[in-house]
Amino acid sequence: MLTVSTTALPVAVEMADRQLADDVVRWVESTLGWQVVADSAALPARLRLVDVASVQDGSAHEGAVLIARSLDGADVRHAIDSGVRDVVRWPEEAERLAGLRPSAVVRPAAEVVGVAGAAGGVGTSTVAIAAAAVSAWSGVPTWLVTDATGRRLCGVDGSALEEVESLPGLRIGGDLHDAVGRSGVGERVVVDLGVDPRGHVLVARPDASLLAAVRGGSASVVVTVGTGGLHPHEVARAVAGRRHVPLDHSVRVARAGLRGRLPGALPGRLVADLGSGLRAGLGWIDAAGGGEGRGR
Repeated sequence: MLTVSTTALPVAVEMADRQLADDVVRWVESTLGWQVVADSAALPARLRLVDVASVQDGSAHEGAVLIARSLDGADVRHAIDSGVRDVVRWPEEAERLAGLRPSAVVRPAAEVVGVAGAAGGVGTSTVAIAAAAVSAWSGVPTWLVTDATGRRLCGVDGSALEEVESLPGLRIGGDLHDAVGRSGVGERVVVDLGVDPRGHVLVARPDASLLAAVRGGSASVVVTVGTGGLHPHEVARAVAGRRHVPLDHSVRVARAGLRGRLPGALPGRLVADLGSGLRAGLGWIDAAGGGEGRGR
């Protein structure tokens, strides 16, 4: 019986065989609910899936799982000698991925949500901060992982996790492993991914970068900020099937960020609109099981 993960486990698919890679990505995201990421300091992969070519050229990381359509004995021996953790025949043994033990897969107990931008300067960090605030205001203990720029918007200097005095239940820092390690069941980790189309929440201007990002990503929620070169009908077609949250560009928010006053200075309308989109697109509920959270 297939046991499907309810946590978006960050995994990297590192394969020279593009057809195999595409098949694996579609399956692990749609069936297991895992999140395929480009391995980075912001969101490091907790598991790597590789193919025979990656093992043969020496690029496969120790502890990776080898995925192959066909294997001979030499391939298997070389894979094990190279430090591969397990070998899965594709697609016959695909369901074995769901049963990997914690020694091979570190499953975060908290829900991990990635907020990604289609391009630089679109407001990804601000939206990540707002999403974390929505989560904390709704009563869910929340950890926000963002870079130095994002932390400055909140008046946080170092990378160590700090609790926000004005918003109990929200901690902000720059170390994902620390946040995931310290968080628990029923809590949430919001990660500011920067420019990366593979997030749960995609932030973009309504322009050509939005079109490229939605083609290459699988975000459930798309946040568009301000105006751009696309007509509203073009935006609607591009985001069809996803929850769309249009936000106005806010000078008030920009000024508050420069003064390190986020998330407390976020306008209530922005919080309400984003919160509604996250609840509908990601299935978020508050600690009491529902409700609209904070707004003003």
